Amino acid sequence: MKLIYFIFVLIFAIAVRIDPAVSEDQNPRIGVITFLSGPNATIGTAIRNGIELARHQRPELLQMIDFRYEDDQCDPKLDISAYRKLTNGRGIDVLFGIGPAMVNVLWPYVERDKIPFINFNFEASSVVGKPLVVRAMNHTGQYQQALASHLINREKSGDYPVIVGEHPFLQAMSRSLTDALGRQYPVREIATVLPTETDFRPLILKIRSYRDKPVGLFLFPESLIAFLKQARWLGFSASYFGTDLCESAAKLAGDPSLLEGCLYADNEASEAFRSDYRGKYGNEAQLAFAGSAYDMTVLMGEVLQQGRSIKGPGVIDALRKVSRRKGVLGDFSFTSTESTGSFFEYPIHVKRIGNGRGVVVD
Repeated sequence: MKLIYFIFVLIFAIAVRIDPAVSEDQNPRIGVITFLSGPNATIGTAIRNGIELARHQRPELLQMIDFRYEDDQCDPKLDISAYRKLTNGRGIDVLFGIGPAMVNVLWPYVERDKIPFINFNFEASSVVGKPLVVRAMNHTGQYQQALASHLINREKSGDYPVIVGEHPFLQAMSRSLTDALGRQYPVREIATVLPTETDFRPLILKIRSYRDKPVGLFLFPESLIAFLKQARWLGFSASYFGTDLCESAAKLAGDPSLLEGCLYADNEASEAFRSDYRGKYGNEAQLAFAGSAYDMTVLMGEVLQQGRSIKGPGVIDALRKVSRRKGVLGDFSFTSTESTGSFFEYPIHVKRIGNGRGVVVD
């Protein structure tokens, strides 16, 4: 009888050890779909770096959370397969991802699976009517309202010529600036170019008459650098404004003077975070995305620490309570309206490139 009892206890112990319900594999999981290669890999890598810096600095909060990464190469066609890899088996508790296209592609799956989706994206309309999606940053209208106020108050031009790359992010920024400046200070779209365009010589010759006006360059970093190098070669000089990509371009250009004076609106990382990030990764590229990812990781660590009972819509309910929380990009609060959907609102500043770095001017 003792032998039978011992065997029963041994079998039970083995079953308990391999039972998924009581194993360490029950740690909360956050799936991350980001751009680790392809166009805009700088942004996607900054998000991963922000997450990993938070994990490094806050192990007591985050060591029990599993993070799983999938690279969609900045290609929305790869998002579904990436999502399926993350959700295969036990699945994930929260999804981190980038951009409006990903929201549109994955929303039916997120809604079906009741998975909260933290989206790093400036476009407000992409999350409207999607209660499980929360954007991790301000929307384009807020950034461009700040830039418009600075242009009107400091630069004072009758109209503003702009060159825009054919990409939803760049076009949304241009539209938002147009709305913010209004009819009194009209935006004149001089040209729309491919997002990979690098030959601007004919266009530069065409815009010589705008020498005395601030010129908007809503372009990706490689195109920005090409435009400004060719403008210098052709003797064209103007003051410029654009998006936060001006700072990325300044760090890639090799010549700190190339983007000197370029204006844009952005969030501002604390000096402590900037120093820690630079010390770990050797650069400061896309600090707004890195900082937002850091803040969202720490916040989600606190939410998920409440236990397995908080899932799906319950996570969103916890996020709704965030108000004036201290973050590495400043105090942030949960905000939700019919026209913008749900997002975390941070302070916004106008910056000017100086010595290859964005310096706050407003």
